Parts: sequence; C-alpha cells; structure tokens
Amino acid sequence: EGRLLKARLLGKNMKNMPDADVEDYLLQVAEKNPDKIINLYTGTDMSLRILFMEARDKKVIMVKNKLYVYGDDVVLGATDDAVITWMKDPKHKKILELIRRDVFPEQYRTEDLDLSGEPTEVEDKDVDPVVERAIKANRTKK
Repeated sequence: EGRLLKARLLGKNMKNMPDADVEDYLLQVAEKNPDKIINLYTGTDMSLRILFMEARDKKVIMVKNKLYVYGDDVVLGATDDAVITWMKDPKHKKILELIRRDVFPEQYRTEDLDLSGEPTEVEDKDVDPVVERAIKANRTKK
C-alpha cells in the first residue's frame, strides 16, 4: 500500500498492478532521479501532497486556465509544487482547512471545524529498499 501511494505521488497510478511492478517502477525512478525518491520518502510535505492528490481526484481542486483553483476564485498555483508551497503558507491555513473538510467530510462535524490550527505534517519513518538504493545511487553520482 505504501509503495502504491509513492508511485501515485510520482504521477503513476498502479492500483491494480502487482507489487513487484510497483517496486520496479520506483527503482527505475530511483536510478534515474535519486533526489526525487529521497525527497518523496523523507520530505516533510507528504500529508499536503496526499491532500492535494485526493482533492484533485475528488474535483475539490480543479484546473482552470492552466491554474489549479479551489472554488471559483482561489488560485493555488500553476504546478503541483506551487500548490504545495501555497498550502504551506500559514496565511492560507483557513482555506486549507476548508479544502481538508471538502476532501474528507467524514472526519469533520460542522461544530468541530477548527480554522485556527496549523496544518499537521505526517512523517513516514519506514525505511524502504527503494530509498536505500536511491540514496546509494545519489552518493555514487557525486
């Protein structure tokens, strides 16, 4: 399940593929671009990337005029990374909380909605063979 999510975060939906194929894909990415895999496994914005991905899938965040937007008039950015940067900005925490509520309504009761909290970060501490290989490949490149 974790590898499927990593592949999906890299833009490849491998939901019905065997685990061996998913691992092969991640290893190929690790060999070609080890920094991408290292950042994927060690980056601090994993929860925001998952939220962004789910929001796109559920049409909470849409593309209009080549820009990602929330609702009718909240422009988030032109690229995935720009949207993540926008989400990290503390001045957008209230809108980010609304996006979370729209994406995961089952986790919220209207009276419990807290628009004052900071976004939480989820860190993935599991060491995966793909990460180890990416780190080794990155060291040999330098």
